[in-house]
Amino acid sequence: MTRAVVFAPDPTPAQGRLLRSHCGAARFAHNWTLGQVTDSLTTRPGERESGIAEADLTPKKVVAGEAAT
Repeated sequence: MTRAVVFAPDPTPAQGRLLRSHCGAARFAHNWTLGQVTDSLTTRPGERESGIAEADLTPKKVVAGEAAT
């Protein structure tokens, strides 16, 4: 059986600002990474169709926990 403790955070105004700042930074990092991977996934097929050699393609973006191929 798994037990969890649930509580309602009640941050001070200063802590609330820090929490919002942290969430904003995390969202920015996620969106930036998503953009990098999306750009790579859309660029490489176009380069292949243009006849660019495999070795000269835009480098593949590696996501944390994923092996580069």
